[in-house]
Amino acid sequence: MKKGIALATCLTLLFGVITGCSNSTTTSQPAGQPSATPTEATKTEPMVLRWSINSEPPSMDPGIAVDADSFDMIYAAFEGLTSYDLNGQLTNATAESFTNTPDYMNYTFKIRKDAKWSNGDPVTAHDFVYAIKRNLDPKTASEYAYQLYYIKGAIPVM
Repeated sequence: MKKGIALATCLTLLFGVITGCSNSTTTSQPAGQPSATPTEATKTEPMVLRWSINSEPPSMDPGIAVDADSFDMIYAAFEGLTSYDLNGQLTNATAESFTNTPDYMNYTFKIRKDAKWSNGDPVTAHDFVYAIKRNLDPKTASEYAYQLYYIKGAIPVM
C-alpha cells in the first residue's frame, strides 16, 4: 500500500499539477445596460491569470528544477497522471483511470482520450515513459531522480 501511494505521489510530483482559470458566467454591468451572455463575454474578454512569484524561475524543466518558484510554474504548466483534490484524496488527472495488482507492483494507467499537448498532439503513454527515463538518465543530472527509485529497475547500477 505504501509503495502504491509513494508511486502515485512521485508521478504527481514529477509531472506537476496544472492550474486553470474558470470563466465566470456572470459579469457586472452598469445599471440600465443589458447583460452580455456567457458566450459573448468569452469572445470579448480575455482570460488572464495574474500570479505573484518571489523571483524568476531558474528552470521550467521538471527534470532539473530544484527550487520552489520553478516548481510552482511547473505545477501550473504540466498535469500528471494523478493529482489530489482539496481533501487530499487521490484523483485522476491525465489518467482516466488506473488499476494495480494486489501486491502494488504493477500499475496500468488509461490516459484520457481528450488529453492534448498545447499544440494539439495527443498525450500518450510514451510521453510519460520518456519523462521518467529522462529524469533517471545520469546525463540529465536530476537531483530528484531518487523519487523514481520506487520503480523496478530505476535505481542506477554503479
